[in-house]
Amino acid sequence: MGTGSTIPSGWSHSGKLGGSSTSWTNQVPSSGNPSAASQGVVNNRLILGTNSFSGSSNTQAYNYSDANSSNRALGTSPSNGAGNILQLILSNNTGSSLNTLQMSYQIRRFANAASAETLPGYLLFVSVNGGSTWLAVPAMNPTSSTVPNSVGVSSFATTITLPSAVASGGQIRFRWVDDNSASSEPDQRIGLDNVSISIVQPPAPACAIPSGLLASNIGTSSASLSWQPAQGALQYNLNWKPSSASAFTTVSGLNTTSFQLAGLQENTFYDFQVQSVCSSGPGSYSPVFTFRTAAINPVCTAANNLNATNINATSAMLSWTTGPGVDYHIIYWKPVGAANYNSQNNLQTHNWLLGGLSPGTNYVFQVQAICGGFVDEPAINAELSAPFYFTTSNSLREALVINPESVEKKDFQIWPNPNQGEVLYLKLDKLDATVINASVELLDLSGRVLLTNSFPVKDGVLNGQLQLPGTLAGGIYSIRLRAGEEQIIRRLCIR
Repeated sequence: MGTGSTIPSGWSHSGKLGGSSTSWTNQVPSSGNPSAASQGVVNNRLILGTNSFSGSSNTQAYNYSDANSSNRALGTSPSNGAGNILQLILSNNTGSSLNTLQMSYQIRRFANAASAETLPGYLLFVSVNGGSTWLAVPAMNPTSSTVPNSVGVSSFATTITLPSAVASGGQIRFRWVDDNSASSEPDQRIGLDNVSISIVQPPAPACAIPSGLLASNIGTSSASLSWQPAQGALQYNLNWKPSSASAFTTVSGLNTTSFQLAGLQENTFYDFQVQSVCSSGPGSYSPVFTFRTAAINPVCTAANNLNATNINATSAMLSWTTGPGVDYHIIYWKPVGAANYNSQNNLQTHNWLLGGLSPGTNYVFQVQAICGGFVDEPAINAELSAPFYFTTSNSLREALVINPESVEKKDFQIWPNPNQGEVLYLKLDKLDATVINASVELLDLSGRVLLTNSFPVKDGVLNGQLQLPGTLAGGIYSIRLRAGEEQIIRRLCIR
């Protein structure tokens, strides 16, 4: 730091700041007089001194040395109530704005203090507005522990967040303030050495995750995979596999944002995901994209075996069968002679309870099978099935025909009856051993189905609980049980 009697380039010295020996007992203020902002007397001539030098100066700085005369430091030693400032002015020539800096330096004591110092070393301040205001850097404040009373060297380092960003070409000022110690004379003799100021490099940005994954030109055994470029990516890694497989196959070091996948199985689901590789290393994999290869000579067969069962005055259970590859069905129905069909889309079962029908009316329904309607593929529509005709019952009375033989040999029990719209317990035995499920319906006197539930049958015995709606009005209702080819009715009183 020392260069003879001339202060180093960029540095300046201000002395004779005023105040008493106890003005800065605990801290140096950033404003006021005396303070870090004081102007004092500017004198940039240096006094050549050694560690044995006993003098002091309120108006000049020192070029100190220890026993090694080539190892020198820029120093101060004020007395009689006057503080000193060493100032460094830097210009930002990085070409971009600065927000933080890395700072380190050493405080060197050249004389043993007769007693403990009040503020034993330099206090650091920074300004980014030409010295109008100063910000203290308390992380660098010396203490009697970090700068002892004896001759020696103390090191300091920190990252400084500037009061505001300094644009390219802007100016940054640092001030090291030396107070006039309250200890007995001779006053402290301290130097500033090995000052280092560097730019804090921002952390490398995270490696971006690729987005916009797409599979196109999908054939029976190949597909074109693509994705959007990811910021910072130098290369890409690709994972792919059949959706049913547990492990991916990896293609590493791709320099483009596309890849032609071949050797695939027809009519099969596949997954793929992509990872960016940046200068900082690989990032995270993208979410999985799923596609399905085309089928060879795809055929979507029409539904068949249409049927209508459990027909009453207002409803019927419709059923059908379909071939392989069907994803869902569409049902079309109407009264015979009506101009337009009603429809129900996206049915993924092979039966459907059609309600809201009119008593004693002829109906017709048809089913259309839809293949390949999922996973971003065009749907293949099968031909409409052949029509199926059925007729609803004329009235509830006709719908409630009971097989006399069933009544005689089977005891269908329901309790409690009367009921208050709560749980209804059901029991029936001696059913055919081939029956595995039974349907139970709650009907009002008009034959309208209010509630439907299904119960398992084991070894010809049904035991179940039917939760009745608590909103039922008082009156007479019917419980209808259908098991295989048999139907049994019981009256239910709600009060």
